[in-house]
Amino acid sequence: MKRFGDFFSAYIKTDGLPRQVLEGEIASLRIDPEKRVLAAQVRFPGFVERPVLDRAEQSIRSCGPLRLSGAEIRPEFPKECFSAENFPSLALELKRREGSINGTFKDAGARLEGGTLVVTLRHGGGELLRSRRIGRLLEGLIREEFGLEVPVRFDGALSLKDAAPAYIERKKKTEEKKRREAAVKRMADEEPDGPADGPAGVVSVRKGETLLPRMIPGSAREFYGHLPKSKPVPISQVTPDIGSVTVWGEVFSVERRETRDKQRKIYSVNITDYTGSITLKIIEMASQCRMLDTLAKGMSLLAHGSVEFDKYEHEVVLRPRGIATVRQLKVTDGAERKRVELHLHTNMSAMDGVNSAGDLVRRAAEWGHRAVAVTDHGVAQAFPDAMNAADEMKKKGRPIKILYGMEAYFVNDLVPAVKGKTGKSFRDEFISFDIETTGLSPTGDRITEIGAVRIRNGAVADSFDTFVDPERPIPPKITRLTSITDEMVRGAPKEKEALEAFFAFCGENPVLIAHNADFDTSFIRMASGRCGMKFDCPYIDTVPMCRSLLRGIKNCKLDTVAKYLKVGDFHHHRACDDAAVLAQIFLRLLQRLSEDTGAEKIMQINTSLAGGDVKKMRPYHMILLAKNNTGLKNLYKLISSSHLNHFYRNPRIPKTELMRHREGLLVGSACQAGELYSAVFGAQPWGTLCDIASFYDYLEIQPVANNEFMVREGMVPDDEKLRDFNRTIVRLGETLHKPVVATCDVHFMDPKDGAYRKILMTGLGYKDTDNQAPLYFRTTDEMLEEFSYLGREKAYEIVVENP
Repeated sequence: MKRFGDFFSAYIKTDGLPRQVLEGEIASLRIDPEKRVLAAQVRFPGFVERPVLDRAEQSIRSCGPLRLSGAEIRPEFPKECFSAENFPSLALELKRREGSINGTFKDAGARLEGGTLVVTLRHGGGELLRSRRIGRLLEGLIREEFGLEVPVRFDGALSLKDAAPAYIERKKKTEEKKRREAAVKRMADEEPDGPADGPAGVVSVRKGETLLPRMIPGSAREFYGHLPKSKPVPISQVTPDIGSVTVWGEVFSVERRETRDKQRKIYSVNITDYTGSITLKIIEMASQCRMLDTLAKGMSLLAHGSVEFDKYEHEVVLRPRGIATVRQLKVTDGAERKRVELHLHTNMSAMDGVNSAGDLVRRAAEWGHRAVAVTDHGVAQAFPDAMNAADEMKKKGRPIKILYGMEAYFVNDLVPAVKGKTGKSFRDEFISFDIETTGLSPTGDRITEIGAVRIRNGAVADSFDTFVDPERPIPPKITRLTSITDEMVRGAPKEKEALEAFFAFCGENPVLIAHNADFDTSFIRMASGRCGMKFDCPYIDTVPMCRSLLRGIKNCKLDTVAKYLKVGDFHHHRACDDAAVLAQIFLRLLQRLSEDTGAEKIMQINTSLAGGDVKKMRPYHMILLAKNNTGLKNLYKLISSSHLNHFYRNPRIPKTELMRHREGLLVGSACQAGELYSAVFGAQPWGTLCDIASFYDYLEIQPVANNEFMVREGMVPDDEKLRDFNRTIVRLGETLHKPVVATCDVHFMDPKDGAYRKILMTGLGYKDTDNQAPLYFRTTDEMLEEFSYLGREKAYEIVVENP
């Protein structure tokens, strides 16, 4: 692990920080790419006061090169450091997490009694602490920071009557006034008078504050009580002790009930501004409820009143003194000529989409789009809803064409095992090799070990092995996988020297053997390019050979194949051992192939292996769109066959079957999970990329943020690399005269709907749901702005003209 001082000394001044902080070991470090917030888990050798950590966070946050909007240090301390004296620091952290308790722990004391932390209150607040479950929060905080289970109990002046009433009341009013003034000032600073572009109340490019729904300033119309005049505070910033406040929100539910004497009505109106939600609690004489009875889901309200804890609702509510109806900022597509979305998922798409086909079609028609595609994962269930919505919009004078399609799980059952050309026979010389690396990206990661074995006359003749200095730290997870440490590669040959030794071992005109050879050769190819060396050797991939020849095997991982063929134990994920075992596997596979097909030449392998087991092959995403009724019928055939004949985890479509039913279909290269994008990421040679791209009718690129996870997970260094991938696909389109289209890969209607997909993804077991990709339906101007790095003319071509 890196020490705090060693790591951050390059960015901040650390001489003002105590030794305890500098010697802390960084257990994890993460930066949210959208919010630009850094979170560091740090294990300190001793206890560090919260103000000291706050100072360190401020230094990190203020560092210009990091361009951060926030920084958070999550400390871990030795268990033996815990004592009652830690309570003031714990209280500061509690107040940061739960603003409602601010002032409750003023002058509070703490002591340990029989393993229980007893907190003695001086100014009341016991009811608030119980209602907000602060005791449990404090126990959880101790567990997080010290790894201890310590029960918490409160005593002392638990209520206001036990404290000094005059002091408490004066303090409460002062703090309420300060909070109210601060909230109003904050909103005055943040809230512009209107949207930045287009007519009043209309926006066509959402960014920053307009990503979420907003009320239109000046649109308030009196509804109940006095017209609210102050600017609204985000609901997420409303705390129980904020006092009087103004909020706005969209109504998502209304509950009405009468009191027992039938004289009054009680309304619980739940609203959200998509930063948070709150209940408007209204009790009014039944005779005065004519307007209140019209409250309904979907209305937008501006409400002013007092915030308090409701003992009946058991939550914080706002009791409004005045309510106004307001209009929301409307998102429109104001482009003169509008785009067409060719990649869109509905709520029928394998629990991956949020909105119904009807809602999405209606949105496209309202925006004036002339067509929209429906491309759910492997199915066609959304077609009727889309068709009915199109008919509905046609009657309203907004005709729209539905492009019926799907995002298929495509399997290339014609993947060649041999790539390149050679005249060698099975008895000639081959080089079985394997590499270990610092990660999965051929462009961003480096080789740490090369192992190779020479095969001659059907037997192992010689071996080669060398560590390679990657000139960068090896990630801990890679060390756990390969057992290769920084110490082992320190002083090893640099990249160029190691490659020269490897190529010298291979000799002239070698044929290379590798397991998942595209991965290994892509690293060798990229390294050779950096060193000014040429690499164009023919090579054989044993993975497709295993899939075709070993029909009873559950998967084609190297250790699984070795066990299946009984070639002996080995140290998996070490290049030298993997290469030696692979040599034995390759010889066994050649023997089987020769016995089964009579093949004797390397160039006979591909034709002998055609038509492997589809269930063992990697599925790629692919877009299929029906051009006409013939295409629609073929689409239905492929969907049926994929579910009935080729279903394995998902409905798969083999390339051979797609070619039989391709008439009337447009085939698109799809997203990051597509065959073409995967090859671009894998740094495949230009000729290979052209071969792959030539199969498709059109090529697809998407916004950079769709693939931001590749940056977070270290697969690529930065967003610019993702733009380079898109540029490569555009260049392929130009070279092959294939249209390139820009799509959103729509999974939900608006940015706010990403919260619902987060719930779906969490239910499916995904671990990165907090980093939801912005897969919302974008306007023409939004897409033109996104792809402006391609140049104005090219952006217009791929966004507007080609679709």
